[in-house]
Amino acid sequence: MTREEFNNATKRLFVCFPGTWEWISTKSPDVKATLDVWFQTLSDCTFAEVAKVIESWVSGKREPPKAFERDLTAIVIRQSVAFDRSQQKRFQVVESLADHRRAAMQRRKDYVSPMSDLFEAFEIAKKAILRLQDGEITKADYDRILSEATK
Repeated sequence: MTREEFNNATKRLFVCFPGTWEWISTKSPDVKATLDVWFQTLSDCTFAEVAKVIESWVSGKREPPKAFERDLTAIVIRQSVAFDRSQQKRFQVVESLADHRRAAMQRRKDYVSPMSDLFEAFEIAKKAILRLQDGEITKADYDRILSEATK
C-alpha cells in the first residue's frame, strides 16, 4: 500500500470511528510517528484489503477494536487481512480440488455411462420379463417397457 492509500484508509477509519482519531490525537506522544508505525505495520496489505476490514467493522460483520485496544488497531487490521487471505487461499484450494474431482467424475462417467446404461436396461428387461411370465403385464406392456429402457 502506498502512503497515499494509507492516508485514505486512515481517513476512512477516523471518519467511521472518530473515537480512534480522538484517542490517537490525545494519547499518542507523536501522532505522525504513530501513524508511521501503523503504515509500516500495514505495508504488506493492499488498500482494498484494509478497506474491506474497515467496512466489515462498519457493517458489523467483524467487531472493531475496543476502546482499550485502539493502540492495536493496525495490528488488528493486519491480522484480519491475514485471516481473509488464508480464507481466500483455502477457498481456492477447495475449489481447485472440487474442479479436479468434477473433472475426474466426468471422465469416469464418460467411460462408465454406456456400460451402466446397458446394465440398467438389462435389469429393467429382466424384471419386465418376470412380470410378463407372472401375468402382471401384457406383451404390449412388456414391449413398451423394453422400448423405454433402451432409449
